[in-house]
Amino acid sequence: MTRVDSQPVITPRLLNKKQAAAYLGYKTTIILENLDIRPISIATVGGRYRELYDRIAIDRYLDSQSGISNIGEIVSIEEDDPDEAFRRWDEGRKAHAA
Repeated sequence: MTRVDSQPVITPRLLNKKQAAAYLGYKTTIILENLDIRPISIATVGGRYRELYDRIAIDRYLDSQSGISNIGEIVSIEEDDPDEAFRRWDEGRKAHAA
């Protein structure tokens, strides 16, 4: 009998350069140099720093580029209703078309 691990899978919020590129669908990290997304410097043991990319910042940047939302608009992930966010995006799209 095999043991089934019942622990939930946790998706990390902070990604290293290779993971961030893969999240964007690229095998090479060069894509990150062409986007306006800055990594966060996180101190590690021994006084060294790791540069990690915030997955949510990547999502918000992509949303702003696709017209889904304004990057300057602050929206709480926990409180934002996806249907309401879509309605606001659709109204903005219609206003631009008019």
